[in-house]
Amino acid sequence: GFLATLESDVRSECAGKCGPVAKVRAFPNHPDGVVSVRFKFPQAAAKCVSVMHDRWFAGRRIEADLFDGRTNYAVKRKKESEEEQRERLEAFSRELEG
Repeated sequence: GFLATLESDVRSECAGKCGPVAKVRAFPNHPDGVVSVRFKFPQAAAKCVSVMHDRWFAGRRIEADLFDGRTNYAVKRKKESEEEQRERLEAFSRELEG
């Protein structure tokens, strides 16, 4: 689905430009469209911030920063049906594709 594709694309982009990636996780309920990337080495994380911060993707500015160790990005959304979730994710996908 869309989230798996997004995570895969982010993993490929970050690994190619910054260094080995340990984990990528999209937070589909977060209103800002958060994706976290954990690198195998701290230097790769620092490079990611410098390479990705203020880039533009699908008409949206990317903000990249190091994790503060406290922020919980797993926002809970109102209970929605599978159909509502599918429609929401498809709309987000269309927005990203322009």
